[in-house]
Amino acid sequence: MSLRTTGALVSLLPKTLCDSEIAKKIQLQEGKARYTITFGLACYFRQKLLGLLSTARHIVLGFDESLNKVARKQQIDVAMRFWNEAVNEVDVRYLDSVFLGHTRAAELLKGLKLLLGEIICVKLVS
Repeated sequence: MSLRTTGALVSLLPKTLCDSEIAKKIQLQEGKARYTITFGLACYFRQKLLGLLSTARHIVLGFDESLNKVARKQQIDVAMRFWNEAVNEVDVRYLDSVFLGHTRAAELLKGLKLLLGEIICVKLVS
């Protein structure tokens, strides 16, 4: 779903939360929705994922490299695969993206260490 549809979805809030004065007054356009997701929700979910990764015994890292045409830099999208004890199954989650000038091995390793931190790097399956 695109961020532009948030305006239409917000109009449903007063109908579903009819006893809430806040829901009656809320206005959420594309820019505010993007800001809320990027700087509010994304941070929360990232911390939850890092908590899960810190309890996992082993982690498999996967990444996809592509050229970001807007930033004109190489973009590495990082996903983590691990055994999730809470649901008793293998879980695959997007972690983050790293922007690199060039994708030589040294820059890739530096970017991944910065993204993952030392604790998680120790748990990577090689």
